[in-house]
Amino acid sequence: MKIPGDTARYWLKRELLWGKSTVDRYHNLIEHSADGIAIVQDGVIKLVNSAGVRMSGYNKEELLGMPFTQLVTPDCQNLVLERYRARLAGKEVPSLYEIRFVTKDNQVRDVEVNAALAEYEGRSADEIIVRDITERKQAEERERQLQQELNIARRMASIGEMAAGVAHEINNPLTGIIGFSQLLISRDIPADAKQELIVINNEARRLAKIVLNLLAFANHGKPGREYVDINHIISRVLELHAYEMTVHNIEVAAWFAHDLPRTMADAGQLQQVFLNIITNAEKEMIKAHNRGKLSVKTERIGDSIRCSFTDDGPGISKENLDRIFEPFFTTRGKGNGTGLGLSICHGIVAQHKGRIYAESEPGEGATFVVELPIVAHTKNAEETIVIEEEPWQQRGAKILVVDNELSILDFLKRLLTEEGYQVETVARAHKALKRLESEKYDLILLDVKLPGMNGIELYRRIQAMDPALAQRILFITGDVLAKTTRDFFAQTKMPHIAKPFTIEQLKREINHMLSSTMACHT
Repeated sequence: MKIPGDTARYWLKRELLWGKSTVDRYHNLIEHSADGIAIVQDGVIKLVNSAGVRMSGYNKEELLGMPFTQLVTPDCQNLVLERYRARLAGKEVPSLYEIRFVTKDNQVRDVEVNAALAEYEGRSADEIIVRDITERKQAEERERQLQQELNIARRMASIGEMAAGVAHEINNPLTGIIGFSQLLISRDIPADAKQELIVINNEARRLAKIVLNLLAFANHGKPGREYVDINHIISRVLELHAYEMTVHNIEVAAWFAHDLPRTMADAGQLQQVFLNIITNAEKEMIKAHNRGKLSVKTERIGDSIRCSFTDDGPGISKENLDRIFEPFFTTRGKGNGTGLGLSICHGIVAQHKGRIYAESEPGEGATFVVELPIVAHTKNAEETIVIEEEPWQQRGAKILVVDNELSILDFLKRLLTEEGYQVETVARAHKALKRLESEKYDLILLDVKLPGMNGIELYRRIQAMDPALAQRILFITGDVLAKTTRDFFAQTKMPHIAKPFTIEQLKREINHMLSSTMACHT
């Protein structure tokens, strides 16, 4: 039977007070304690029970006379000595505290120490009860990590929905800005005006990319899947960033596992994750000492691929370490970052059914770890297939555009008319139905988000009325990330193009659909 440590402490105190003759009397109680029990005098172990022997990995002969600090990690030795000296000086100090314990085979265990001043063989000594709490600490850490990930997921869900809504509202005017600026650039106008329009177009496209990042952060959409080599992706990122590293005196050391298996993943998204981690590390090292060392390592751990990125920067404080994956959290001050980078990384890795976390101590650099599951290649896996098609423009084709954004209607009418199409526009679904009662169209460009009857409802009505025409609908929408819209496209496989789009993208989609229609009729 195992004796609780507190009970053993009571009898140990009595032994020490009554002298060595009493030790034999309560020997069994101490020996059968579940906790390690020791007497430490002048810094060395004078007495230890069987539980203490088992916990340490040493035999009893090795432990007796051993300095107690030899069993404690260097970072905890000062705490042990300070508490002991304070007790000797008669100061009130907590008797219960936690330290890290080192076994004979160099395993580090978390232990709870209950120490009190005692008398042994007529002199002051420390009576110590040691309880192994490693499993409890590991469970607490797992719980902390799960809670942190749950909190992040909740915040991402709420802010993600907001981001998706905001993105839709931004994408509509962006479509007009990008489209009209492209139209004007293609015309014969003064060079200085054309250059200014190019700037406007470039900045609008830049904003479109920011919106895409917002949507990636929102964790909408499904990553593409292809059979990828993680070592190759990281090597490519390091090559692309090599110049920046060299300029800023940053040494890179990489250890790639040669037997690392491939896995199914979105190479582009993972490249974004690795690049974000590397550039963050670079900035922190430059800020700390204008130079640095980045160590990159890949390895297989069970059924996962682990990628570790370690820098020698300033490290991350405990309070910030718990928040770095929160959306919009940044330590760089106003104007030096959006606080979305690591949130986006977290979302991407989560979509891949993996995990991303950081380990750091202030002043000792930081390590970011990405763990990805090893997914075998299957024939059913979705793969990106790019088919180059011959452009085929059906001059004179009749197109109906349905969108409630007047600027988009105006832009599409001008563009498509110049391309030789017959174009009619309406801003409401019920007006489109009215037109369809008397007019025939070769193609319908249809927005999803319309007031009153939305685009999906209009599609259903057209499908019931004219199934062939329903197959000649191209959705143009800024709402492709709403759940109902995603589900609709997944079920129907209907072609769609996301706002903001370029003139080239739109032309390509229209040519493809009209050429497919012509092929069906020949």
